[in-house]
Amino acid sequence: MTLEECYEKIGGDYGDVLTRLDSRDLVLKYLRRVPDDGSYEKLRSAMRNRRVKEAFLAAHTLKGFALTMGLPGLVEWSGRLTEKLREGEADDEADNMFGKLSAEFCRVAGLIRELDEPEPPAENL
Repeated sequence: MTLEECYEKIGGDYGDVLTRLDSRDLVLKYLRRVPDDGSYEKLRSAMRNRRVKEAFLAAHTLKGFALTMGLPGLVEWSGRLTEKLREGEADDEADNMFGKLSAEFCRVAGLIRELDEPEPPAENL
């Protein structure tokens, strides 16, 4: 699958992201990092262990990365969870939001793993 097709399936706006990052190679480089994004793993661990402040920071970081990379479903659910955790609670509602965020993260990561585009050469970055 091409980068453009991937963005179409994700529901993102590739043109908007390209305007922001200014290079197809940079878009590809950073998009490929999504499946192994550490902020998602930190969020998952923090939610499991009810560490609300850590969960808030991880959700907020994930939201920023998702905004930059034009991943609207991740923006929506990480944003909702961020606001819920800002209240200082990890309750059933937060757990439900995290479940929806996790499903979207897995969907997006799976699509990104289907990219057929080669890694951009380091000198292009």
